Amino acid sequence: MRRLAALLLILCLVFCLLPTMSAASGISVCFIAANDNLLELSYQPYWQGSTIYVPYTVFVNFKIYNSFHQSSNTASLYSSTKQLYFNLDSGETYDGNGTYYNVTPISRGGQVYVPLDFICGQYGLNWSYINSSNSFIDVCRISDANVILSNDQFLTAAKPLMETRYNAYVSSNGGSVDWGGGGGSSSENDSVVYLSFVGLPSGTLLESLASYGVKATFFLTAAEIRESPATVRQIVGQGHNVGALCSADPAAEYAEISSLLYDAAHVKTLLVASASPEYDDICRHAAEIAGLVFWDYDTDCIQGGSGLSYISLITAYLDYRPERLCPRILCCEATDSTLPSVLAYIKDNAISTRAPAEVGALTDAENQ
Repeated sequence: MRRLAALLLILCLVFCLLPTMSAASGISVCFIAANDNLLELSYQPYWQGSTIYVPYTVFVNFKIYNSFHQSSNTASLYSSTKQLYFNLDSGETYDGNGTYYNVTPISRGGQVYVPLDFICGQYGLNWSYINSSNSFIDVCRISDANVILSNDQFLTAAKPLMETRYNAYVSSNGGSVDWGGGGGSSSENDSVVYLSFVGLPSGTLLESLASYGVKATFFLTAAEIRESPATVRQIVGQGHNVGALCSADPAAEYAEISSLLYDAAHVKTLLVASASPEYDDICRHAAEIAGLVFWDYDTDCIQGGSGLSYISLITAYLDYRPERLCPRILCCEATDSTLPSVLAYIKDNAISTRAPAEVGALTDAENQ
């Protein structure tokens, strides 16, 4: 008890000596804490669907060390008792005994991210997600047997430091933060393009997105996930989102897609889209009943049932500078050859891109 009281006193004295600043509004951040230590905001979690990923370097605070093997594009975590390997090319995860796990690493901004819950389970750690009194500041706290403060005590002691670091972070980012599962690029242009693709992408398509730093969402059927789970892992591993592409029986199709997606890449999705316009109403209704998110599009880049991709339509519509554009793009050779020029146009005109996610979907009123 004396040790706890002493630690609380020290933390409060240190934190309260920091300059008091009111938190800037409108930008959400999430700190990572290791036991009773608040990490810098250069370490933040990343949401892929409902799965929380964290930089794999944060586990050094628990004597779980990391390394990266450039030749094989493989990251590793290791302690005195266990080794884990994460192949960023294949999306595979395995341990020192050759056991493979249905877990996919993510490469984001030159940093390797790993699923928090999985790593904690492998190394005997605990984690909790804490909502602070400041609506823009949350904490993802990782702990082991050496933790002293309860979550409430930690929030009380760390609050001044969190607000100071928050304000410094917002200021250094010019009041604009790329945050959350949406991913993408930010700019001064008011137009935002939500990129969604239908079907399995080729390596060429994924390379084009990566070269421009653009994230997207790929809507897939159950058959496509069964056809190439490795491609699904690659999609997830590069930080893109995956949604369910449904048609006549959306409830059953979503259930199958959800199961296959979890088996392939150990992620879940709440995103649903219809395979063609005649299924829009039934898919939207099924999503509402099941508490899912129906993602609609306003620019059809798959024309006339021909199976061709008219991705160049995006640049034509962007000439009018709409507030938002939600194109549906077919994964095919035509898209592979045209996508780089479209992405170059978006970059040259300082237009923002986002990946459709569980937040940001058009409402029924906006769809009218």
